[in-house]
Order: sequence, then C-alpha cells, then structure tokens
Amino acid sequence: MKRVFLVIIFLLFSLLLFSQNFVGIKIFVLDNDSGLKLPDPDNVQVQIGYEENLLQSFSLLGFSVDSNNLRVGYPLPSYPDILEYGAVFIVCGHRPVSPNILSPEDIENLKNYLDYGGCVYIEGNNIADFLNNYDSEFLNQYFNNYLFYNGGSQYSYIETIFTDTLSTFCRQYKFLYPAGTPPDYSIDNLGNFHGLGEPYYFPFFVFEEKGKLYRSTATAYTPPESKGILYFPGRTVMSTTDFSAYSCPLQGIKSIPDSTKNILMRTSYLRDILKFFGIGRTLVLDDNGLEEKGTLDLLKVLDENKIDYTYLNLKNTESYPNYDFLSKFTTVILYTGEMGEPFILPDDTFNLQRYLTFGGNIIVSGENLAQSYGVPGVNSQKDEFPFLSYYMWVDYRSSSYDDVSFSADKFSIYASNEYTAVIEQIEQTKSNVDEVYPFPRDTFVNVNYYLGLPKASVIVGVNNIATTHRSVFFGFPFEYLDSRNLNALINVTFTKFFKYDLTFTTLRTVENNTKNVEVKEVEKGTRILYSNDKIYIENANSAKLIDCLGNTIKVLSNGENYIGDISKKGVFFVIYKDNDNLLRTYKFFRM
Repeated sequence: MKRVFLVIIFLLFSLLLFSQNFVGIKIFVLDNDSGLKLPDPDNVQVQIGYEENLLQSFSLLGFSVDSNNLRVGYPLPSYPDILEYGAVFIVCGHRPVSPNILSPEDIENLKNYLDYGGCVYIEGNNIADFLNNYDSEFLNQYFNNYLFYNGGSQYSYIETIFTDTLSTFCRQYKFLYPAGTPPDYSIDNLGNFHGLGEPYYFPFFVFEEKGKLYRSTATAYTPPESKGILYFPGRTVMSTTDFSAYSCPLQGIKSIPDSTKNILMRTSYLRDILKFFGIGRTLVLDDNGLEEKGTLDLLKVLDENKIDYTYLNLKNTESYPNYDFLSKFTTVILYTGEMGEPFILPDDTFNLQRYLTFGGNIIVSGENLAQSYGVPGVNSQKDEFPFLSYYMWVDYRSSSYDDVSFSADKFSIYASNEYTAVIEQIEQTKSNVDEVYPFPRDTFVNVNYYLGLPKASVIVGVNNIATTHRSVFFGFPFEYLDSRNLNALINVTFTKFFKYDLTFTTLRTVENNTKNVEVKEVEKGTRILYSNDKIYIENANSAKLIDCLGNTIKVLSNGENYIGDISKKGVFFVIYKDNDNLLRTYKFFRM
C-alpha cells in the first residue's frame, strides 16, 4: 500500500498530487478502430477517433503517456509483457465483422492475461458478433456473454443508453447516443451465458426499443470460484456502444457548457469502470485543526482494508482542493473531528458539490460541520445549507446531546455486523454530536446511527443514494472510535454502500509511474499530448491551437508548448498535419 502524506501549499496541489496518483499501475489502450471516425458529441462539426474521448477522460483521472502510466498504440503487447498493465482497454469502433479485428494470438494473450488476474475492457459495435464467429469460448467464458442479436446490417436507431435500474455496477447514467450515425450502426445485443447475477455478472447498460424488453449493451463479469476450471481471477467489461459517442448535458447546471458536462459525465463513468478493476484512490481530507487524534488509526484501517489513499492535512494550508484535484478520486473522506470551527468555507463546498454532481462518493464525519453551517430546528431544504440539504440530504437539528455509544438503525447496512451494530468511542470528546434528520424522500435515504444504545431517538447519521452520487454523514468523529469498530465501519461502508470489492488486487508494476519519459521512447510517429498546461508535439506540421468556436489561439511547434498564459478554459483542439500530410485534430479539456 502506497501512502502519500501531503502538507503543501495550495498552489502545488495539482502538480504534486497528479504525479502521486496510481503508483505502480499502468494501463494499455489498444487503438483498434482501424482509423474510423465519429462526430465528436462535444462538437459535431469535428470528426475524432473512437479512442480520443476515452483518452481525454483518462488524462483527467491522472493517466497520461507523459506520466508513464498510460500507453496507447497498436498492436497488443504479447504475453508475458502484457502483465505490466493493470488494465487493458480495447477500442474497436464500428468495424464490421472480419477475422482481423483481433488475431488468434491477441485473444490467446488476453486469455493468459485474464488467467493471471488482469482486467480487460473491450468495446465495439460488432465485437460480440466477431467473437461469436471466431472464438465463442472467449465470449462465453471470459465475458459470460452470448450474442443475443447481431444488430443486422442497418442503424439501430438507439437514442439513449442508460443504467439498468436493477444494477449496482455504477450510478444511474442516461447518455444520449447519436442514432443514425456510424456509432449506431449494427449494435450487438448481449445475453447472460451462464445465467449468473450480481456480484458476478452485471448487465449494466441497456436501451429501450418500442414494444421490446430492455436489451443489454454493456456488461461486467468477475467469475465465482465455483466455476472450477472455467474460473479466472481477472475481470472483464464488454460494451457494444462507444464511449466516445456518449453525451450527457445535465439539466439545471447553467454555469457549465454542455460540452464540459459531457466530458465530466464520461469521466465519471470511466471512474466506475476503474473501480470495478480495483483502480481507484480515496482522498482523506483532515480538517481537524491542530488535533492529531486518531489520524494514524484511520490510515492504518485504510491500509488494512487495502484501500489506496492520499492523505491531505489542511491544518497548514487552510485551503480546500479544487474540482480538478477532487475529480481524480473515487471517494473522498472528510473528517472535521471535534474542532470548534472547521477550515471549510461555504465556497469550498462548491467544489465538493460539483464533485458529487459528477459521480463522486463522500464520507463526512465530525461534531462540528453541521453545527457550523446548518440551521437549527426543523427546516425545509431551501432554508438549510445546500451542501447539507441537497448533497448529504440532512437537516441539522441541534448539538444538545452527547454520548460515547452509537447504535445502528435496524434497517441499515451496519446492523448485521457485530462490530458496527453498536459502536463506541474510546473516550469522551470535548463537544457534542451533531443531531440531524434525513429530509423525507424515499427508500434511498436512510438513518445509519442513533445516539446511545438501541431504541434511541436522536439521529446522528444518514446514508444517501442520490441520482448523481452517494454520501454518508456521521455527526460524530470516527477517529475516536474503538479500532475494531472503525475498521468494520470503513469496511462495511466501502463494500456494502460504495460497492467496492476490497478482496480484488490489481496487477501492479514495481516501477514508480511518476517518472517522465520522452514521448519518442513510447511510440514513434506523430504524437500530441496535453498535461499540466503543456502541449507536447512530435512529428506534426502546421500545428495550431483553436478553441471550440474555431478561433486560433496560438501557433504551435514541435516540442513543448506552454499555454499557462492563456486565460480561456474549456474544450480546445490542436489542428495539425501528420507525416502523410493529412489534416488531423487532437482534442483536450482545460479547467
């Protein structure tokens, strides 16, 4: 377990923590679309490769070629070289069925890789049809899929891809899909080969046709050990629609352009895939002032549960991270302990709210956050502090009570575990707990803990499953808990509520992936890369930077181009000519 302790000034957040993400984990992206293009959903006037928006989301999560933790290319690495990568992503686009989509050697490499514990994501309109014709065993046994329908030889006219309401694989997404365009051509439908259900097989993306049942277009699989000789320790995801074609212009967020919303929602979805592959970090925000109580116990518990984390103590910085920083993390733990007034300001919660709007998870623990910003008494949501009422879904009532014991609600996920049914603090804190009440909604918001012994009535915790995110609120500081209680509380929250599989370990390299390498050492030919306000260009001609309106911002040259002096944010394009004098584009997102 790699622990990262950071006490740094705010201006260095992005630079240092970008380099500390996913140490020892590398990802390979097989650009297997054979040069096919699709209209960019962020700017339909521009044609892009099927891998481009996927690579863009990877870069926002901290994976890039220049950081040496992402490799993009062709062909697929051979076995055992492929074991260097924690996950392999294969992008095929709308290629028709033919024997050259993947070679027999490629499929054999992937089987060996999965048998060793690797993770494979593969997408393509006809990928299931191809495997059904050329290696049905790989389709049936390594993805638990069979070809339900091959999509015919016409457009499927799918307008919306959304999460099956019965699936726990990811949050509830609703992506618009470009019906009647190449990404919509001849989309395969998937069936459940072995008849397995969760937590082994997840048919998570579906579309609806008039008069027909929902049809699966994306599935995830991790086989049970009971499959005997058919068992393998790796994990797979198959999608017959194309990541780069998804758009999701959320309603009600007028301050963010639709193109930016698309990017952030696709990135949220990629974060869910990586979590299934065991690749996801947790950010621990310590806003407990000068108190050091329980910090090492909490980090020890995260280590014991094999949860990768980055620890950030705010006592010196007194500044919360921005959204760009937060978005790299699958889960955030914010604890404010018993300090009288936390460093967090109302403006700080704006970044946390955006993080949650675009698919984050959060645990909040402390005796003062709700007290500092909540409105005492019975309130409507619009009268309460927005972060509490609309994101944590809690109404602050008072801080009049205190105790060292807390009992789980009998219907909560904590009630069935002997170490979370009743939890205790090892000593009395200096302040009172925050009494809260869940705003009425439905079964997706639940009480988690009451003050004192069972049959108590003072509510001190709420679990909330929103359309956009999941949140856990504890009105007490869990760093004071008995170590067995704290360990179990973290474990149950991550496994039962956030749906982590803490028993799965991703393949890692021994090399620290923060070391930069020359681009030409990774792959020859034309290469455009963006990272940390720098555009790296190799073997490109007549390159220039334009914005989404087509305005030329800067003429670029081969080598490193610094753009930190440009004030504009959002979607940009590098227009250039490759070695064959063909006009190309490279898109990136700058916040």
